[in-house]
Amino acid sequence: MSRSTVKEQIREIESVIEEFPEYLDLLKLSKDVLKILIPVDESATKGARDAISDEALNNIKEEAVALKRPISNFLDPTIFNERTVSNIVSEIGEYLMHTRPQGAPLRRFLTALGSGAVDAGEAVKAILEENAEWLQRLGEKYGVEPSSLLFLFETPLRPFFEDVARRVDEELIESWWEPFCPVCGRTSIVARIRQRKRYMTCTYCGAEYLVDLFLCVNCGNKEPNSLGFITFKEHPEFELNYCEKCNHYIKSIYEERLRKKIPKGLEDLLTQGLDVLAEGHELGLKRP
Repeated sequence: MSRSTVKEQIREIESVIEEFPEYLDLLKLSKDVLKILIPVDESATKGARDAISDEALNNIKEEAVALKRPISNFLDPTIFNERTVSNIVSEIGEYLMHTRPQGAPLRRFLTALGSGAVDAGEAVKAILEENAEWLQRLGEKYGVEPSSLLFLFETPLRPFFEDVARRVDEELIESWWEPFCPVCGRTSIVARIRQRKRYMTCTYCGAEYLVDLFLCVNCGNKEPNSLGFITFKEHPEFELNYCEKCNHYIKSIYEERLRKKIPKGLEDLLTQGLDVLAEGHELGLKRP
């Protein structure tokens, strides 16, 4: 149930774009960024210096399961090709700079990246180690939002992690039972419900992993009386699940009730209306 290839993702966007006219601009953005990723996705190494073998990946997976840590924790940042990362960041940055009002501040950063003043290898290391402070300092230096830098530097790595997610066997996905992604370690905002099971769907690498129906993936709360949900009469396929202890929420999609197809990778984008409702809730609910 993992995410499809980049070209297939583009076709999936094209297949639903008319059904979601309210998200046309964001769908076009996603499609254009995916086009930039095609050469990386179609390469043998997926942006790494060398292809990761099945044996090596299986060894990492076994260690990840034993220690209950994501696969990304066991990867050496130097496995990624810095030139590839830098080139893709530059291409996406140039696209954003010329098509998005918020892209204007990127010029000075992209110049520094091209000259080597910004080290793509250090950026990859910060991404894998979840070093928000490094991104914060870089953003302050060049006047760019850290969230924009995170997007720019993690996007070139996505084909690699999507490939890993596709290669991780179903046994891990069904037995993980942790609130974070077993592949990249991120906490997801979206779950897919099927056959009365809740599968968190990683919005980054596309991995699906089974979690308890009564669990706050943000703080780990399992007390039923402090876990709430909001249903929608006109949209029974959606539900908001929230925690009264930490005021965070996730969006649940009941696959058997879906009226419109929601392709893998577009769950968060095509349910943004639920985010508006969550923010307007009396608890002031927040994303994980």
